[in-house]
Amino acid sequence: MRPAHGGERLLLKPKLEAEYAAKHYTDVGQVPVFKARAYRRKKGPGPASTGRSPELRMLDRLGRLGMSQIRPEGTPHLATSVMPNGRLGIAGNTGRSHVTGAERDNVNQELADVQDESVEPYGQRRMDKDLHKVRAMQAGDYFEGAYNRPQLGAVAKALKNPDWSGSGVGDNNGGQPGSQHGEMTLLGQHIADWKANPRQREQGMKTVDMGGVKLACAACQWAFEAANQFIGSKYGYRVAASGGHGMLFRNWIMPKWLAEVPEARKYVESKIKAKAPGARFYEGSSGALVLYLPKDYKSADADQDPAESESEWEPI
Repeated sequence: MRPAHGGERLLLKPKLEAEYAAKHYTDVGQVPVFKARAYRRKKGPGPASTGRSPELRMLDRLGRLGMSQIRPEGTPHLATSVMPNGRLGIAGNTGRSHVTGAERDNVNQELADVQDESVEPYGQRRMDKDLHKVRAMQAGDYFEGAYNRPQLGAVAKALKNPDWSGSGVGDNNGGQPGSQHGEMTLLGQHIADWKANPRQREQGMKTVDMGGVKLACAACQWAFEAANQFIGSKYGYRVAASGGHGMLFRNWIMPKWLAEVPEARKYVESKIKAKAPGARFYEGSSGALVLYLPKDYKSADADQDPAESESEWEPI
């Protein structure tokens, strides 16, 4: 058994209020509620290797599980985030390796199967590790130690309703060179919401988690920094991701939301030019700014995967 977390207690509110009145508890919150566990941790979390929040790690897992439905030559990345409408935003890179409509449907089905306890595990260690943690979250057991984290509850709720709107499914950039990375696509939708719903100073800064299969490339990482410094700071928001791998990729498309803010654009361009002398942006056929890297530029290979959590869960 385990104590019920905040969301579960909320569902039992009428019953708790009756118990509170009958037993003369000093507060409704003191009424004890326990639930039978469906999942338990079989291996501890180990030393903290990153500053990723529980919900950000969970978003990374959803991206990896969904990626199982992408063809080998397809998008190298799926970004995930809880969108302003409460749904699970998913986006791959646009361009020649874009996500197809069939792949979108298959990813949606995969995430539905992940939530279906009757569907057997994959039989692959890393995939099953992710699967059990997602199911433990859905059961409420993963909330242990983080009972009242509304962000994690939001991920659990969002998973039931994937959202690919505006994610560039089928967008091959007109057959021209260039790719807008998935996290830039999702962040653009968040920024539109930031501008429409600025937060008051007394509300404090709100963090938007941006998960995904891979760490951010250098350009995306600097775009995150520019978004926080020159855009989010004005509206009371910030974006948090799992980190970057430091490599630059040719034909990275600068998203419109970044290009139209001079200070943010200058910040990213200066970072790129310092790392790759001779780099520049040119205007593609669609009007988007596309990154040109000199022919002799080559990034040192780096691990693109977020750190693997040491904890493991199992069904009871």
